[in-house]
Amino acid sequence: MLSSASAGFVGTLSSLFSQWAFALLVGCLGFLALYILLCSVPSVIRDKRWFWLLELAVLPLAVTFLASLPITLLGLSEPDVWFNRIHEVKGVLLALVSAYLGTRALNLFVWQGVLRQYANTFPGIVRNLVAFFVYLAAVYAILAYVFEQPVTGLLVSSGIALGVLGLAFQSTLTDIITGVALAIERPFGVGDWIETDDGMLGEVESIDWRATSLKTLSNTTHVIPNNKIANTSIHNLSRPGPTYCIKVHIRVTADIPPWEVSRLLLEAAIAAPEVAETPAPTVRVADAEHRPLRYLALIHCTDYGNHPAVKASFLHHAWRLLDDAGAQIAADTQQVDFQWARKLEYQGPTDANALNDVELLSPLRAEERKRLLMAGTTHEFPENAPIVRFGDEGQSFFAVLSGMVRIFLPADETRAADLELARLGAGSCFGEMSLLTGEPRSASISSHTRTRVLEIPKRAMKQVLDARPELADELARIMAERKLATEGALHDGDEMGFAERLAQTTRELVQRMQNFFSNA
Repeated sequence: MLSSASAGFVGTLSSLFSQWAFALLVGCLGFLALYILLCSVPSVIRDKRWFWLLELAVLPLAVTFLASLPITLLGLSEPDVWFNRIHEVKGVLLALVSAYLGTRALNLFVWQGVLRQYANTFPGIVRNLVAFFVYLAAVYAILAYVFEQPVTGLLVSSGIALGVLGLAFQSTLTDIITGVALAIERPFGVGDWIETDDGMLGEVESIDWRATSLKTLSNTTHVIPNNKIANTSIHNLSRPGPTYCIKVHIRVTADIPPWEVSRLLLEAAIAAPEVAETPAPTVRVADAEHRPLRYLALIHCTDYGNHPAVKASFLHHAWRLLDDAGAQIAADTQQVDFQWARKLEYQGPTDANALNDVELLSPLRAEERKRLLMAGTTHEFPENAPIVRFGDEGQSFFAVLSGMVRIFLPADETRAADLELARLGAGSCFGEMSLLTGEPRSASISSHTRTRVLEIPKRAMKQVLDARPELADELARIMAERKLATEGALHDGDEMGFAERLAQTTRELVQRMQNFFSNA
């Protein structure tokens, strides 16, 4: 009797599973075919909200129509087994289609709609988990309403299974939850340079559901579990601004005035092309109690990963400028000098040496340059002080002895702000057209750093030209080359055309110089 009851239970269970299997198999295959058909629609159309509204209206009607079609054609009625099977298939399809429409609605109206501005905040795993629970709800709906099975026990057993899995994968789940929290709070993002409290430094390459990947300065990848990175102190080197400040400590021998060292280091920072112009570099005396003196240079770069190259470029320019000035970067933190007691005086680069570097004066002999130096007037300017103004009359030119000047066109009705043309350092000159031809000043000049310039008047140059008239041709040629280079003629690629323009411009300048100095 027991065996017959067992056989009946097994038969019922087998019949039930065969019933479910048919409905689930046909329903899932039908949904798969429908899903493939919908995915074949171009994404340009499929991602539109009106297309989702069309799906919402058409898909349930299409499923209902397809389910009623065999019933009508075969004349099936309520008691018939196939009638019930077709209705079960329809229920499975409607549940899966509802889940499909629900996930599509979340994607179009939530992830890409309300939360579109936070698109990078929610990682893919969050969206996938939400979609998983939507389809899981569809499965429970199929069991409860299509096959009319109690789901209370299934819910309880599912909860127990999830609890067991949670304990088994506690560490992994912690990393996942922490990854979601990091994606929402966003203490750092992909491309940011961060440093952990244990000294790990790198650029964030990716933040996934389990770990964060850093690319170090050694071009290696370091993977940190999200649970660990969430429980450590993070120093974000890429926020809040777009630039990173580099602090460079430099010790320079104490026999050179601090203001002169500060000027040279500031010029080095300005001359280094890798150093960002904004914020402007600054130099301060950091330690004056010990010898040699310690200076602090604050320079900026736009990418922290490039800061070693920026620092190296600054140090290269600083070394060259200090060496030219007769100073040097101290090799040790302490400097001990053994010498006879005497007062050390800083001489610095001589004005004669600065004139030797002026290209325009290269045709002159040493005694001629000395004559100009003696006849000229030396001016000293603080930072950002005007030297000459655009349009002013002038009969002199200037040689930069030390420091740096800024050449610009002032703001007017066509320009809202000053237009910077160039920056010139020691050994450069400006205003030669006013000296040799009497032209008004073609640009404004101001000191960019603490600057010394030598102003050479017209009468001093006239004495040199009267003693050696052939100098006019050489000076005119140098001025013509500078003028054509400024106008971009050097880049035309037409050598013969440039030679002709150079000769013509030289002749014009010689004539203007002769006319100008003949009236002196």
